[in-house]
Amino acid sequence: MNEIKVGHLIYQIQYVPPEELPEEHGCCVPDYQYIKVSQALSPEKMLEVELHELIHAMWDVAGLKESATEEEVATAFGKVLAGVVLDNSWSVAPFLVQENDEPFSVVAEFVTDDDEPIH
Repeated sequence: MNEIKVGHLIYQIQYVPPEELPEEHGCCVPDYQYIKVSQALSPEKMLEVELHELIHAMWDVAGLKESATEEEVATAFGKVLAGVVLDNSWSVAPFLVQENDEPFSVVAEFVTDDDEPIH
């Protein structure tokens, strides 16, 4: 069993047989701080499901309502996700570069379908 810190909470991540999750690939139960993910998934699909369930945990920790606007969600998730990355010692080094004494800058940009950068 693995764990991940999300905000002030520690979530247990359980990799379970697919029959434990017959109608889905994963689930997040914020009241009990656990995430279950089917162990029968490809590595790429497993990552997608893990991140999907992490977003549910982040939503709960951020205290967001269903009526939250896109900007409210982006702001809250930016703050919570920064904590998740730092609290769990995830590396973001490939995405950042520091030149001389300048602040870190992003190496890659996300783009939309029409090749417009997203900032």
